[in-house]
Amino acid sequence: MVFGTSKFKCSECGCHFEGIAAEYNCCDIIAPCRCPECGSWHTFPYEESFLRKLLKIEKEPKPDILYKSIWKEIDNE
Repeated sequence: MVFGTSKFKCSECGCHFEGIAAEYNCCDIIAPCRCPECGSWHTFPYEESFLRKLLKIEKEPKPDILYKSIWKEIDNE
């Protein structure tokens, strides 16, 4: 099922882009989208918060174990 669009971040090149937010394997997890810059599938949904910008917090959230396991599955295919 397609939920609409979402902002994504590529863990390989750091590119921020908008892509289709679709479910992954019939779950409520958003599937990775291919990065338009480097072509990597190692992407995850990422929404930059207003509070982070306001407080100038430099530390960005990292993809958790869930997306790392999804990337591993995609790489094996």
